[in-house]
Amino acid sequence: GNDMSRKVFEIRTEPHEAVIGDVTLLFMSETSGAAFATAYSSLKEAQRLITDAGENAGAAELTAVSNGMRAFVESFLLTESLDAFDALKLPDRILVQLLEFVAELYSGKAGTSSSAS
Repeated sequence: GNDMSRKVFEIRTEPHEAVIGDVTLLFMSETSGAAFATAYSSLKEAQRLITDAGENAGAAELTAVSNGMRAFVESFLLTESLDAFDALKLPDRILVQLLEFVAELYSGKAGTSSSAS
């Protein structure tokens, strides 16, 4: 047979994990680019509020961005991790790191050479 007509595509089935203190959050193993783009653009909207407000950025803008970041992270969480995430009172620096982790997972920019744990 001609091997050129066969290609095997790997689909990740294991959830991604983010460990924060004694809580492990589970994220979808895969998501579509469109779903990522949608979540990412609403995050950008929230961040634009701060940029636009500039030095006048107050509690309302900061809350909107914080909520935007949490909503972005939540859109990729597995259902069973939502309550745990909601219960977490995260400092912004952790939230930002979590957000960057999630963005890397699904933006397609992450290298496919993920080291097996």
